[in-house]
Amino acid sequence: MSEVQKDSRQKLIDSAVELFYRDGYRTGLSDILRTAGLNKSTFYHYFESKEALVLEALTLRSESEHKFLRDLAAKKKDLGTFLSSWVQTVTRAARSGKFVGCPLAAFAYQLSEAEAKVYGDRLALTTHRWLGDVVQLIESLKKAGSLSATLDAEALGMRILTAYEGAVTMWRLTRSDHHWTHLKQEFARIARDAVET
Repeated sequence: MSEVQKDSRQKLIDSAVELFYRDGYRTGLSDILRTAGLNKSTFYHYFESKEALVLEALTLRSESEHKFLRDLAAKKKDLGTFLSSWVQTVTRAARSGKFVGCPLAAFAYQLSEAEAKVYGDRLALTTHRWLGDVVQLIESLKKAGSLSATLDAEALGMRILTAYEGAVTMWRLTRSDHHWTHLKQEFARIARDAVET
């Protein structure tokens, strides 16, 4: 594939990621093509269907979320700092308009039962990987001695992700910054409980 072809294909994927996140999964192919500055024949040169493009967009978004968590975790030496930095980053992004909710959850909420069967495995894999990133950080903190060696890392990871997704969903429903404050407090409790366990 030539550089021009790679560029056109990437433009389609990037446009889909942006529009699916901002405007929802029901965004039409014509809107994606207009944003990418490409035509329908170019689209079908790279993708056999919108569903194929959606899977590529999900992969890209999954990689982005994975990189965000791993980069954040790499800079933090304790659970409390990691969680505090996470909520601060999301709060700033929400206030600036760059964050409109969890892209994967927002996508999942829009799916019919039939569509969930098409994309469910990819979403489950992404969620499992996301949990794995958090669990890996917890395990590294256990090895470093800053968390108890007997702590159940997977249960703690699920508690963290459930608190996060709950706060994000409540924020999407109300657009109230109160939910970021609540998440900050809940993350602080989670970190404190983890140290005291």
